[in-house]
Amino acid sequence: MPTPARGYSDSPRITVSELLKDPLVIPALILDITRNEFVMDSVLREVVPTSVGIPRVVFSHERAMAITVSDEMRRRQTLDPVTRQLLQVKNTMVYSWNTAFYSAVVANASIQTLAVASTWASAAATIRADLAQACYLVENANIVSPSGVTQWLGFEADTLIINHGTKNTLLQSNTFAAPYVGDIASENLLYTGTLPQKILTLDVMVSRQVPAGNAIVMQRNRCGFYADELPFVAGPLYRDEPRKTWRSDTQRASAIGLDQPLSICLLSGV
Repeated sequence: MPTPARGYSDSPRITVSELLKDPLVIPALILDITRNEFVMDSVLREVVPTSVGIPRVVFSHERAMAITVSDEMRRRQTLDPVTRQLLQVKNTMVYSWNTAFYSAVVANASIQTLAVASTWASAAATIRADLAQACYLVENANIVSPSGVTQWLGFEADTLIINHGTKNTLLQSNTFAAPYVGDIASENLLYTGTLPQKILTLDVMVSRQVPAGNAIVMQRNRCGFYADELPFVAGPLYRDEPRKTWRSDTQRASAIGLDQPLSICLLSGV
């Protein structure tokens, strides 16, 4: 007869009743699983009412969801529907806000663009050269005054954002892995299966919502801003007696603006 094994770190089984004992448990779980998932919070600067600058008008985006725990779930201690709702809230909120950010980038006609000569999955790919050229476009962005004087804007490219498909391409690329020989052979992507934290001088971020075939090189916290009309919040659990449920509401309303579009280079055809 099989003997069940238990580890020294095994904890008591979490039940629906345990989740309902403290009205802040479910909201805390929501905030925890969405931490560092919103790309715009990482790459845009936050604007508050006391910020100084030229006023701009942008549309705000709003999204709201709720997690409900019914009396039936509590009686039967069915935890799966609660877990599923937590993941749905996380995935939907992250998808909505990351998509809003990338839509703002793609729709802005003033950003810089670079069409790569060969797709990064091809044998003729020049991935590092493409990234170096994108960095050059960002760092050499300038405007010409009416008197003909060139004014350099002083941007420094420091961030690369790609989707999971492009990440997979980089991990399998013999061309991209070619420099990892000799003393750094142990860091070869084909061996480690992970991207380096930096490519050239760029911090690497991976997001599913980056449009297929695109990559973004930019200066973080310089290219644009977000302003929270209502910051991302997960409210405490409360009783909805007419529906015989407990409910926690999640909501965010924010505006996204790109006031320094020349600090962004959108690569296409990758």
